[in-house]
Amino acid sequence: MGDEYKGVIDDKNVYVLEDWTAGTENGPSWVAERIAAKAKKYGEDSARLNLLLYLNFTAYEQNYCRLRNEANAYSAKFRSVWLLNGNAFCCIKEHASLPGSIFGMRQPSPFMQR
Repeated sequence: MGDEYKGVIDDKNVYVLEDWTAGTENGPSWVAERIAAKAKKYGEDSARLNLLLYLNFTAYEQNYCRLRNEANAYSAKFRSVWLLNGNAFCCIKEHASLPGSIFGMRQPSPFMQR
């Protein structure tokens, strides 16, 4: 288990409970920052890449519209952008070569509406 999950009391490691509030409140900005970093790393090559990000943080819920909106300026640099967490998968920027709809349906999910 990572150090961020441990506390130290009397030189003994004890586990502390994780607070999911930070992920709920800051998740969209964290995602936008990571997409921006990837866009910077890959530069002009970003336009031909499909990016998959694993959301490695806990949250009470993910507001996918907010995630998409906050990351929009950086997502536009990639061919497509996909997000994956422990129980959800979504596309916040799709491309015809790798559509974000299920089974070829062109209707976006209700939570993906602008």
